[in-house]
Amino acid sequence: MAQPSSEKTPSVYLYIPNIIGYFRIIINFIAFAVSSTFGAVLDMVTDSMFLSGKTSHKDVKDTGNWLLKLYYGHRPFMAFSCVASEVLYIILFLFADEKSTSLLNVCRCFLKGSPLTFFVFISTLVGWALKQVINIIQY
Repeated sequence: MAQPSSEKTPSVYLYIPNIIGYFRIIINFIAFAVSSTFGAVLDMVTDSMFLSGKTSHKDVKDTGNWLLKLYYGHRPFMAFSCVASEVLYIILFLFADEKSTSLLNVCRCFLKGSPLTFFVFISTLVGWALKQVINIIQY
């Protein structure tokens, strides 16, 4: 008969994948603030798991959080959040000029633009914000 291990298991919050997730969230906020190419690529790489065809990588049946249930339970909402986040990074990169890397200057371009570009910007910003909140909740 096997003897029970006397080693103490670490808290789930200290597991390596969770620590990586914490850094991912911090880096996403930093990358968004500076609108860097690195940030856009980092977000695409970290979200590549959604392309694998899985229905969900988290079991949220027992969670009481309505936002996580909405995110993983309704594919259109998940798709909107993921796509909006990626599109926001792309349009910020495309609208940034070489003279200034300030996020505020890039956002001003959208405020001065047509109603369509303003609507696209606000929609993608909302999707990006929802995705970041969901990332924080699930970790």
